[in-house]
Amino acid sequence: MKNLFRPLSLAFLAVTISFTSCTNDDNLLGNTGNEQVELKLPNNKNPYKEITAEAGEIVDVRVIFEQAKNPMYRLYVSQNEYGSDLGTVAYDINKVAVNVDTKRDGSIDLNPNEKQGFTKTLPLLAPKDKDGVVVYNIWATSGGILSAAKGDFRDMSKNNAYNGDAHITVKIIAGTPKVEATQIKKFSARLLAAPLADGRSETFMSVYNGQKYAIKGAEDTATLWDFGYYYGKTDKASFASVNGYPSKIVDVKRISGINKLNNFYIAKSNLDFNNVTLTDLKNIQQPTKEEINHLNVGDVLEFVDAYGTKGLIKITNIVNGYGSNGKIEFDIKVQDTSIKL
Repeated sequence: MKNLFRPLSLAFLAVTISFTSCTNDDNLLGNTGNEQVELKLPNNKNPYKEITAEAGEIVDVRVIFEQAKNPMYRLYVSQNEYGSDLGTVAYDINKVAVNVDTKRDGSIDLNPNEKQGFTKTLPLLAPKDKDGVVVYNIWATSGGILSAAKGDFRDMSKNNAYNGDAHITVKIIAGTPKVEATQIKKFSARLLAAPLADGRSETFMSVYNGQKYAIKGAEDTATLWDFGYYYGKTDKASFASVNGYPSKIVDVKRISGINKLNNFYIAKSNLDFNNVTLTDLKNIQQPTKEEINHLNVGDVLEFVDAYGTKGLIKITNIVNGYGSNGKIEFDIKVQDTSIKL
């Protein structure tokens, strides 16, 4: 079935990429024409397309997914704009298209008649910079039941509709690139509030994209959370992994209905936050605890998340207190461990 996401701009290029189990396993193409590349299963030779475009242009890419192992429910698209502090993040297709049904995790919902195969035209944004690069990875997930079909932007193999981390990659180049892929993501002045009884407080966050999450809606988003903030009478300003978050404050497992939540190992650090290098981050050893208490402004913390990604946190401001009266601000630097081309 063909499905066209109508672009918000009429300026676009058109290319076709096929993700199927046919016999042609050529997975590297040139920069012109409407060539088709296919994925031959089970060899898992992931289709790759390199395109040239003008900065800010919409590139219209048609992707074909066929003969998956199990019914497909979601389509995932990640975006990595080279030189951006955010590095690899979920692609917000709603910025360039209309009438796209997306889930809270940023994935695209597939229709019931698309479970066995589908064709979609995806409007992908070219780099913002006239001499830039942006890379998109595209994959589908499947599962026996809808809830089991959730994927993970940090792990393309999770519930992948094919073998391993099977995916399509599109690299769009504008002008003469002068930037490299981001090696260290940077999130500045992130703020988390102490938990509110009604669940409205943005108490948890992900180090993948710096996104904050409210307790309300945990059943859809808790798998994305890495750690949360709370202020205790004894422990004062504290961070805890979502897996080890004190249940007497917020019982995340009960609220979300999810038993397997993310670990997040954290400890005080002697590293220089302002001048940390990629090598410094790689050399971080996994801390033994998933909670840290008595935080103070100026503290530098090192962490290893559930995916083995390493980074630093620097506390920049704390307002002591509970509920809406309490909050914490901090900066983060974290490895970008996504695929680089």
